[in-house]
Amino acid sequence: MGLLRAFSISFAALFLTISAWFIWAMSLSGGVFISVEEVNISTGEKIRYAEITEDELERYPTLEKAIDEYAINKSRSLEVDYEEWKRARDFIEKKRHESLYLFDIMDGELEDDLNRSIIPVKMRRTFESNGYPLSEYASVYKVDSYLKSNWVYRITEKRYLFSITDTEVEEELNRINISTGSKTYMPESKDDLIPIKLRNTFVSSGFPLPDDARISREEHERWYIFFGGTGYNILKEEGRLNVYTEERNAFEIWKEEGNLKVYETELQEPLFKVQGRYYKFSFGHAD
Repeated sequence: MGLLRAFSISFAALFLTISAWFIWAMSLSGGVFISVEEVNISTGEKIRYAEITEDELERYPTLEKAIDEYAINKSRSLEVDYEEWKRARDFIEKKRHESLYLFDIMDGELEDDLNRSIIPVKMRRTFESNGYPLSEYASVYKVDSYLKSNWVYRITEKRYLFSITDTEVEEELNRINISTGSKTYMPESKDDLIPIKLRNTFVSSGFPLPDDARISREEHERWYIFFGGTGYNILKEEGRLNVYTEERNAFEIWKEEGNLKVYETELQEPLFKVQGRYYKFSFGHAD
């Protein structure tokens, strides 16, 4: 017990030392800042936003000061104390998260299926009844939460495009080594980043690839073609090579207050309504 207590005290001291060092390092690097930008919304335009009340603004004077600085001096960045910066950042993140809430899933038994990366029929019906039907290609996996020390289930969607039946194309794909790092493909010929028969297959299927498209083999029977911030997935399923659009994050399921709560995945930079006006906030530190 004495050893455990000593370890706990040592760990606490180490944590405080690291925290103090981080704050000191931030001060040396030029400090931290809050950036504000007002966004004009057209009449009747449908948007998703989180509202910051007068009481909340009083509890986070750093945000109010940043807004005033923007309104008076048109200054988009305000350098602030690190502790106040962190408080404001955590508050804004919490408000953003709450604004994406859709509905609750009351059946706790469904969590067992989620832990096994399964979307059960009952859950599909719940999504559909709330106006958010899932496609047959929807999948779920578990990720670490960025707000709390718990897990989040993320539902992704993709769209089927076509199948590849040419065995010579499959032979080309199988000659690509499985990637062990970033998505890069360096073929012997620098003039042909995508195998020629695969490129021709995409053209004949109505999805021509740009000249700078690249390919990586992520798993034994899974390839990814990427270009310009998007791409295609190729998966071998039941003996066929199927081509899909890039997977996109569609929903997140959080376990909060004993319930499974469904949130929409953010498709645009979050907006915050303050005193009838709409703003974007960002938090950074000087180089």
